[in-house]
Amino acid sequence: MSSKDLTTPKQICEMMELDYTEIHPSRKIRGTEQVESIEDGHFHEILTKGLHKNADGNWKAPLPFKTDTVILPDNKGHCLRRLLSPKRRFLNDNKLKHDYLV
Repeated sequence: MSSKDLTTPKQICEMMELDYTEIHPSRKIRGTEQVESIEDGHFHEILTKGLHKNADGNWKAPLPFKTDTVILPDNKGHCLRRLLSPKRRFLNDNKLKHDYLV
């Protein structure tokens, strides 16, 4: 008993391109619709409001991922330990100190 294949070459190409819908953004494939996330909407809004041409004729865009508030960790203790580690080694090993400083 044999079965007849009813798929056309066009259907096979469409199935192969399902993962690559960005190749044909105007083509609507049922089940592959994408919804814009809140972050995507915020990103799009920042770029559309801030995109402009400067006096030289170059396009300038804002940095959408830049935040005004920068929070740096308090790592003073770690830095001091790293700074004092070679000092302790130099105090214990005069040859190392001489090799390092000369």
